[in-house]
Amino acid sequence: LRLTTPIRTVIDIARSSSRFTASERASAAILMNRGGFGAAECLAIMNRRRNLPGKQRALARLRDAERLGVQPSLTLYTS
Repeated sequence: LRLTTPIRTVIDIARSSSRFTASERASAAILMNRGGFGAAECLAIMNRRRNLPGKQRALARLRDAERLGVQPSLTLYTS
């Protein structure tokens, strides 16, 4: 049973978080990367709801997360 989508989750995190922490920014970047969407697609969804609170703040945060991108995991090398 799917209750939400990755894009909706990203929008909700960006809108509702009082502080957009590094962890939240990284989570948003990962979801956007895996979901194949970016800030522009999020904005299109947010614009469907004219009076959506926190829309501009969310857009700025999502653009920031989009710039962050997804960094490859570091591998611990032992010999």
